[in-house]
Amino acid sequence: MKSLPAVANLTASVAPAVLRAVFDSGAWLEPAVAKALRAHPEVRRSDRHLVLRSVAALCRWWGWIEPLHLLQVEDQLLLATLLDCHEVDGICRAWAGKAGRPPIA
Repeated sequence: MKSLPAVANLTASVAPAVLRAVFDSGAWLEPAVAKALRAHPEVRRSDRHLVLRSVAALCRWWGWIEPLHLLQVEDQLLLATLLDCHEVDGICRAWAGKAGRPPIA
């Protein structure tokens, strides 16, 4: 792919469809992510893994996140990843910037 912000944008763009597939249609997570990424053949394997890991965190924490009614998917992904990780990584910084949050140190 390109840069970390590009992977963050890609993740944010596919996450809503993946959530619908998993929670509404009962699809398995990995095939749902693979289907969502078919339109993006330029995505490298490591980037696909990052998208999968990020959306998996969102699914895992959805019961806590959904009631907050966060409007931006970047906010949802940021919170899920922060809940799932021990440290703040670059993809969290990208979502924080996109969501208009102050940079995370």
